[in-house]
Amino acid sequence: MRVALVYLNNDTCSVSRGPGYIASVVLSAGHALKFFDTAYICLERVRAEVTSGEYDILLISASSLFYTEATTLAAAVKQTSDIPILLGGIHATIIQGEILNECPDIDYICIGEGEGFIVDFLESMASGGMVKSIDNLGYRDDDGTAQVNPIRPCTDLKTLPPFRFDLFRPESIVNGYPKPDSAMSTLPGDARTTAHTVAMAAIWLSTNALTCGLRTSTRLSPSCCF
Repeated sequence: MRVALVYLNNDTCSVSRGPGYIASVVLSAGHALKFFDTAYICLERVRAEVTSGEYDILLISASSLFYTEATTLAAAVKQTSDIPILLGGIHATIIQGEILNECPDIDYICIGEGEGFIVDFLESMASGGMVKSIDNLGYRDDDGTAQVNPIRPCTDLKTLPPFRFDLFRPESIVNGYPKPDSAMSTLPGDARTTAHTVAMAAIWLSTNALTCGLRTSTRLSPSCCF
């Protein structure tokens, strides 16, 4: 399948393990993928490319801080395209079916870790199979009722393909690399308080420790580059 993966982000120093590993397993499974990091590309440009007809599905990775941007992007895409949209990330894991009740433009959600889920989901979508039977999936019944499937055991990180650092900009990976302004920082309503950021970080850490196991975010020093 032709996959568009949007990492909602406004930090040019960020290399997120979540969307990075999702991209790695999608590519390793033989699908085509375009990775969009919104620290470097605005949502309007993402919308324009996603609705160009070149993709079969849109995956959005969003923390709670970027849930508004996720719903805004989904609504804008659905205005001109019927492409399926799947939302993953810590917010979907916490809020689950409520997202489907309040955002009609999001078709599916991934709950918990998505590395094993996304491979099964894309294979089922490509073959016309029953995606609604896949573990970790949130979806709507034919009558519009939100349903949430059981969560599978976490994937052993040792079995994952190599992390695709090449999908991220050098500015995000290397300490001391010149940083451009974030594309997301110019969006309306993007100002957030330090207290709110700390609170959401605490939720992320506690939830991931309980349900998923912790990932670390890796950045390199210039001395590590060749």
